[in-house]
Amino acid sequence: MAMTKSKFISTDKRNKVTGLTLIEVIITLAIFSIIVAAVSAVLTSTKKGFTSFEAANTLKKVNQNSLNRIYIRLTECKRIFPYIATESAPNFNSYLSRVTLTGTPTGCPAMLNGSKIPVIEESSSIAEGTTNFIKASVGNRLFFANSDSSEILKSIIDSIGLSRTIRIDLYRFYYYYLTSDNLKSIRSKPSYLLIEWQSVYYADYNQINNINDAILKSNIIKSLSLKNINYGWNTNVLETNINNAFYKLQSNGIMALDSGHKIVKNQHSILTEMLTGLMGGGYRYGISSNTDLPKKVPQYADADSSGNFPGGFEVIVVGSTSGRKVLIRSVLVAEGTMPGIIGDDQLVLCSTRDLW
Repeated sequence: MAMTKSKFISTDKRNKVTGLTLIEVIITLAIFSIIVAAVSAVLTSTKKGFTSFEAANTLKKVNQNSLNRIYIRLTECKRIFPYIATESAPNFNSYLSRVTLTGTPTGCPAMLNGSKIPVIEESSSIAEGTTNFIKASVGNRLFFANSDSSEILKSIIDSIGLSRTIRIDLYRFYYYYLTSDNLKSIRSKPSYLLIEWQSVYYADYNQINNINDAILKSNIIKSLSLKNINYGWNTNVLETNINNAFYKLQSNGIMALDSGHKIVKNQHSILTEMLTGLMGGGYRYGISSNTDLPKKVPQYADADSSGNFPGGFEVIVVGSTSGRKVLIRSVLVAEGTMPGIIGDDQLVLCSTRDLW
C-alpha cells in the first residue's frame, strides 16, 4: 500500500501546470508600458533634436550659397539697373520691362506684389542709422548685367583674305526677386522663394560695330550666329533710349536693330530650394515675411502698407559708377517638428563697377 501511495504522489507532480498569475501579467504589462512610453519620449526628443540640427545647418548652407552666387555675379558686373521714379511709373526701369516672367511655356514664378528695385544712391551710406542712410531707397530685388564670358572666334576671313582671330565680349542679364508661389507657411504667415532669372548671352554691339572692315564684320556676325549667339547689346544705351539697345545677329551677316526686343531667357532657378527630413522630421521653409520672430524683418527698409515689401531679402546700392557697393540681406526661416522657429540671417557686401 505504501508503494502505491508513492506512485500517485509522483504522478500528481508530473501533471502540475506552471505559469504567470493574473497579478504578475498586470505588473509585467504596466512595466512594459512605462518602458515604451519612456523610449518613445526619448525617440521623439531625439528626432526633434535631429530636425533642429538639420534645419539650422541646411538654412545656413542654402543662404550662404545663394548670397555667394549673387556675389560672384556682381563681381563681374557691367551695369546695375536702378529704380527710376516718374509720374506715370513710380517704380520702373525700361530694361527690366523687357524681361518677361510669365506667359510662356517656360514661364517663371510671379514676382511678389509690392516688390521694387533699389534706388542707387551715389552719395548715401549703407550704415543703418546714419544721417546719410536712406530707408526709402532700399529694394527687395536686383537686376544687372555682367560680363562673365567672351567668345574667341578663329579663322575669320577679312576683306583681303587674311584669317583673323577675334575676341567678342558676352553679357548676361540677371534678375533676382521674391515670389509668393510657396505653399510653406510659417506660423500661418506666408514665406517666399528667391528666384534667379538668367538671360542668354548677348554680344557686345560696340565691339562688332567699331570694326571698319565690312567683310570681317559680316563674317564675325555669321560666326556668332552659328554659335547660337543671336543678339547684340549696345551697352551705351541708357534706360531712356531702350529702343536702340538691342540688335539681331542674322545668319546672313547683318546686325539689324530690334527696337521691340524682349530680353531672352536662358533659365531660372529657385535659389532657396532645399531637401528636408533627411535626419529627422520634415519642416516648412522659405524667405521670411515681415515679422519680429525669429529675426527682425525688415532691418533696413520700412515695411509697406500691404505687408509684403520687403520680406527677408533687402538690397541696398550706394556709391559712384566706378565704385558701387551692394549690400544684400537674406533671412531664411523654418518651422516643423522641432520646437519653435529656426532662422538664419546672412549679409553680403560686394564692391562692383557700374560702367557704361
